[in-house]
This record gives sequence, structure tokens and C-alpha cells, in this order.
Amino acid sequence: MEKEERLNQLEKIKINYGGYNMKNKKGQFPFFLFMIGIIIFIIAFSLASPLIKSSNTARAGMDCNNESLSTGQKISCTTTDMVAPFIISVLLGFGGIALGSKLLGG
Repeated sequence: MEKEERLNQLEKIKINYGGYNMKNKKGQFPFFLFMIGIIIFIIAFSLASPLIKSSNTARAGMDCNNESLSTGQKISCTTTDMVAPFIISVLLGFGGIALGSKLLGG
């Protein structure tokens, strides 16, 4: 009787090891997504300044302030202006998805 009781206690300890309920089969994946989300946010914020500086340098090299630009040059200037915010927004979006999936119970 005591042996069976002890085995049942050990099984409960194995199932609830470390406070995590191993029966839900989620494991540590949500915590992993949370860490990945934070890393993506850090990368996005650290890339913001260099991307904006390189965009400004490229605009100065293309002489985007000149009013007598052709349509192709205007499109190039506009695209150069839009690249940095787009990349930062995409990275922040991916970070938000990773964090949101953790916070919303995913």
C-alpha cells in the first residue's frame, strides 16, 4: 500500500515538475515565443537609427530636393523614404505577433 502511494506521489511530482503542468503538451514554447518577440523588438529599435541615416545619405546622393527630377527619380526618392519605416514596422509587427501569441494564451 505504501509503495503504491509513494509511486503515485512520484508520478504527481513528474507531471507537475517545476510548477509546470506537463499534461497540457505546450511545454515551454510560449515562453520561447515571448523571448523571440523581445529579441525582435530589440533588433527593430537598434536598426532604426542606422536605417534612417542610410536613407538620408541615399536621398542626399540622389539630390531628391531638386524640383526638376524625372518621374523615375521621384519614385526612387519616395521608395528610399519608405524603406526604413517599412522595415522597422515589419520587425515590430513580427515582435508583436510573437508577444501577442504568448500574452493571448497561444
